[in-house]
Amino acid sequence: MAIGLSLFIAGIAGLSGFVALSMWEMRRGVRLFRALREKGDRLAAGAYRTLVFGEIPSVYRESLVAHARKGLHTLVNMLIALLRGVERPLARMSSRMRHRYERAEGVNRTPSPFLKDISGGESRRSKKGTDSL
Repeated sequence: MAIGLSLFIAGIAGLSGFVALSMWEMRRGVRLFRALREKGDRLAAGAYRTLVFGEIPSVYRESLVAHARKGLHTLVNMLIALLRGVERPLARMSSRMRHRYERAEGVNRTPSPFLKDISGGESRRSKKGTDSL
């Protein structure tokens, strides 16, 4: 989970840095590392053209696509694991809070107007006639 969080923070920081640098460059009218960035832009455009228009043998393109799919699949699985890792502690915390509230003394147990509005006025327990959801 720490890896996912650090990658998320690094991505947000990188995106924020890029936006800040772009805004600074537009305000000043100066482009930092002009020659290096133009060379990188040409390389990226050339790589894109090569991949899209098939200037490389199909075996390499198919291999690249297969690796990209595998990498994307791994990334999605990691994100799902991260989501589950966050979801479980939050569900436990919610359950603990609900049980503490149910056991608390002197708490007003009448639902708020908002809760009545979104739940249709009556709780599910009273509709079913049982104490379990």
